[in-house]
Amino acid sequence: MKLDAALEARLTQASAMLAECRRQGGALERLPEEARPQSMLEGYEIQRRVHALLGDAPVRHWKTSETGPKGAMTAPIHGSRIFTSPASVARVNALETEIALQLGQDLPFRDGEPYTRDEVLAAVSHYALAFELCASRWLAKDVEVEEKIADCLSNDGLVLGTPVPFTGDILSPVTRLELMHEGKAEPFTPNDIDPAGSLTAYVNAGGDRFGGFKAGDWIITGSMSGVQNAPAPGLWTARWDDRLEISLTITG
Repeated sequence: MKLDAALEARLTQASAMLAECRRQGGALERLPEEARPQSMLEGYEIQRRVHALLGDAPVRHWKTSETGPKGAMTAPIHGSRIFTSPASVARVNALETEIALQLGQDLPFRDGEPYTRDEVLAAVSHYALAFELCASRWLAKDVEVEEKIADCLSNDGLVLGTPVPFTGDILSPVTRLELMHEGKAEPFTPNDIDPAGSLTAYVNAGGDRFGGFKAGDWIITGSMSGVQNAPAPGLWTARWDDRLEISLTITG
């Protein structure tokens, strides 16, 4: 990205403010006007800079959003907030139940040669249930999509369930989801996601500043359960189709 002085100042200020929010677990009303990203590309560049400022390991976990006002989007999940089931986590602002796909081969962006759904499915090696931990760094509700991208689409971490070999396309997964809190069924707003569709939409859009999705990466693909805001402490479990399970204890 070729930068002029004003752009460099904008990206530097935004990245520093977001990195500090993540270190402290805080939030801002939104970025000051002079620091707001002006394009999706700038939002993705801020993601990269925040990741570098946090000193995280190379990105191996992602979230995708198939639809948005400007198309499919992605965000890295920072390594310091990645947990393996059964997990115990103290700080959870909101929780979403998702299906995560692991790649067995790279899926680099192919300009002018979009991937087919079958090609993407053939690249998936394993899948697992996942709890996405969510928290926005913005208190304002009307931020632009570029600021949402800069904030990694409100991701605050990931709990990954036990992976199993991928068995093929997943249609209407929400119909086979059970979500429990302390052993009792937890009501949720069902959302009939399309995991392969979400992954396909992003790899054909591209834009991230980390080099795209690589073999071994895990990608979460959208919430089946809506959002559990301020989830109560205790044991949260989910089961999907008697194949996938996950467990998270929220301690405070």
